[in-house]
Amino acid sequence: MAVLSALALAMVIRWIHVPERDGSQLQSTLSERLRAVCRPDIVRALLSYLLIFGGIMAVFSYLATFLVRYTHFPFAYVTPVLALYGVADIVGNLVVSRHIPDQLEGMFKRLLIVLAISLTALSLFGTTVWMIPFVIAAVGCCHAAAGLMTGIDVLRRAGANAQLVGAFNVSAINVGIMLGSVAGGLLIDHIGLAFIGCLGGGFVLLALLVRARLTPA
Repeated sequence: MAVLSALALAMVIRWIHVPERDGSQLQSTLSERLRAVCRPDIVRALLSYLLIFGGIMAVFSYLATFLVRYTHFPFAYVTPVLALYGVADIVGNLVVSRHIPDQLEGMFKRLLIVLAISLTALSLFGTTVWMIPFVIAAVGCCHAAAGLMTGIDVLRRAGANAQLVGAFNVSAINVGIMLGSVAGGLLIDHIGLAFIGCLGGGFVLLALLVRARLTPA
């Protein structure tokens, strides 16, 4: 990780340059920019991102455990299944990036419905060994698409405050990852491993309800 990070830093230093500022551009104060973050549509959008990634990570954090202890996959098969998730993630990114519409909200809601169904299907079909790789591939595709679409959505909504709102977006996603992982662990301890898919789907359905109150970007 340290070597890859150093390589990325070297590439940034070599090829990424600060754009020249337009002298006529107005510089807003920090308080004005923070007020922009506190707009109701931005707050709801950030909350939806938190819930989306909370749902994904409630499942992904314990996916290997789920495969071994509940689906009863042989240990040797777990790594290829997780690799399938990664490949599906790449495919989802490539496919969705070519079909981003001007009005994002309809596509976003359809994606969340598919993601919620896919996560819940892990619990419903968790013991059906042949079906689980297909479900995991669907979740991987949706994970990538959600990451791409949240980034586009927040930039479209933020406008001139994209840098600050983008930082809050990353923070919201990280809080969602933490909450999803904690919720998954508590559910496994007190209810059972079989229900992590339902938990993840519940998070995503809450995100869908939040986005129902958003105006299109």
